[in-house]
Amino acid sequence: MLITVVNEAQDTVSNQDVLGVLRAITSQVSHEFEPYWNLSARLRLATNHRPVVDPPTTEEVFLDELGIDRQGRPTGAAMQLDPIVGGALIFLQSWERRRHQYRTLGYCYGFHGMYGALPLPVGYVFITEEDGRPRENWSLTLSHEILELIANPHVNLSVEARNPDPNVPAEKKQWVFVRREVCDPVLNSSY
Repeated sequence: MLITVVNEAQDTVSNQDVLGVLRAITSQVSHEFEPYWNLSARLRLATNHRPVVDPPTTEEVFLDELGIDRQGRPTGAAMQLDPIVGGALIFLQSWERRRHQYRTLGYCYGFHGMYGALPLPVGYVFITEEDGRPRENWSLTLSHEILELIANPHVNLSVEARNPDPNVPAEKKQWVFVRREVCDPVLNSSY
């Protein structure tokens, strides 16, 4: 899998800083993730030289960010992804520039999923706090999103587990299917 990180927040985080983080995450994937999950990815940095125009419709923004035109043809960074091998896009963005798009979501550090007509997973990592201050630990969120994209790129895999509802007694817990998430169960821990 090829994961392309698009730095749309160059005014807040430099490409050199992003490259340093991508090198560290590449090491993490190679030495700590791949041996246990038998899954891997190559990471690369792309820059977005398009001006950010506010506020187009949500659909226009998503199509533009996903790298597809109105006819569903890939453009920009999406053209460079191999449809056979697969790939994903992660956008580094400042929250205040995209707040109008994510009104219903509320502030978060990052997320990923399948959006629009492009059959590629897309992730977002916000490098600023809700009030616009730069986040010190945006690299932790980027690592989180990359590992989850590698493990469940199309957000369509589930695993069988005991019902986690604390109100159900242990002897009555049934098996349920939960989303395959490799980072969320340990979200409060970092290293």
